[in-house]
Amino acid sequence: MSVAALKAEMISILGGGANWCQHANAQNSNGEPCPIGNGDAKKWDIFGALLQAKRNLDLPTWQEYHELYNEMESKIPSTYRNRDMESYNDDTDFAGVLALIN
Repeated sequence: MSVAALKAEMISILGGGANWCQHANAQNSNGEPCPIGNGDAKKWDIFGALLQAKRNLDLPTWQEYHELYNEMESKIPSTYRNRDMESYNDDTDFAGVLALIN
């Protein structure tokens, strides 16, 4: 398995922005926060999508996950207040999120 496959799965999960959320790692169909791996989860933030992608691909190790996490974290603009992906997810738009993934 590769980082590229993990990225592709994240993009698929986020559904062009239709399945992306802010202010929660995952939300159910009512827009309420729920656990990332919950069967009721319908939308994910960037961190939730990364973890769900790892689960969907059934990656046996965390190597690709950590590699992609570090890569995305390094793409947060230097003008942003910190390197926290979840904070950045909440303060940007979907294009900003995709820029971290791609």
